[in-house]
Amino acid sequence: ATAAAAGPAAETDDVFPDHNALNMLADLSAKDREQLKQKQADVLEHIKAQKTFNIDLMEKEVEFYFMELGLPPRYFHQSSSEDIALHIQCLLAAKVLARSSGHQFDINLKQESENNAFFVARSLVQTHVVDKVSGRVYRTESPTQLVSPVLELERYIERKYLSGMPHTTHPGEEYWRETPAESMSAMYTTGDDDVKDTVYRLQCYRTAGCLQNTNNQHMRFYFLRKPVFRNPRPKPGEWRLEELADAQFLEKTTKRSLAVHQEVMIEAMKTLGPVIKVIPHYNKDVHGYETLVMVAHRRGSTHSYFTGIPDVYRYFFFYAPRKYVEPFSNDMVIFSFYLRPLDFVSSLSPRGSLSD
Repeated sequence: ATAAAAGPAAETDDVFPDHNALNMLADLSAKDREQLKQKQADVLEHIKAQKTFNIDLMEKEVEFYFMELGLPPRYFHQSSSEDIALHIQCLLAAKVLARSSGHQFDINLKQESENNAFFVARSLVQTHVVDKVSGRVYRTESPTQLVSPVLELERYIERKYLSGMPHTTHPGEEYWRETPAESMSAMYTTGDDDVKDTVYRLQCYRTAGCLQNTNNQHMRFYFLRKPVFRNPRPKPGEWRLEELADAQFLEKTTKRSLAVHQEVMIEAMKTLGPVIKVIPHYNKDVHGYETLVMVAHRRGSTHSYFTGIPDVYRYFFFYAPRKYVEPFSNDMVIFSFYLRPLDFVSSLSPRGSLSD
């Protein structure tokens, strides 16, 4: 059934009970908690030194950002104090701008430089509606017909930072550029001249908590960085990650994740087409299993997996608390989507599994 038969729409990426952000941090080891507290202090000192905002205000903002917003511990582990300080100040500047303009507070944050980019948008993707009388859940139209800040942003990111080369317009892209979505189309539009010459590393996180004054809406943070490969010119047929990967990726990634990436890399190098793997994954931060979907392909051999895979998992009522894109110097790219089901999935009629 379509939206027309069901009544007012619900915000599907935000209507499930998420794990508490404070509980997630409380589960850290004593050593990890101490490191997090030290990084929080370092970030605050870095912001104070710049003397841009009121000190008392920044203390509250930094405390909220670390302890209540609900970004995963790995974000704080992998990001420098300087980068985190910049992210916090960007968010606060957006709040100040909203208040001074008299507009309702909203976040569509975009900051780009030559080697880095940082985006924040509301995590709102409307894929179902709920009938208020019966309580039944109905699917909306095809995801390609939806308009939201997140979808606009992700198409912009994919085109500019994940393509690696200029290319012709993808099917359906003209629809996105011509459909109004709170001015997002104009904000996130790029020409071929702006497309980066390499695929950038991407980390995307959905907050477990909500920003203040946003009607309990979660946010999505996107962090992109130009890769610094350990070996920019590997020999033909090279398959070892220690020769192909970004230096920070090798330093920060767990041994288990490195092993999985290595396995997917070897499989992908044996074929001309993309390789897709679905792997059960236990997340100790939330004491439960997630579904890890990984896609690997040669750069330039195909496209649109960053925005195409979400169309599939949203159809099955999954959401992604985090996603990663990792390029390698042998022109392979690996996408990782960590998925969890929405809370009402068990009440729906069987529609097949994500693996199917």
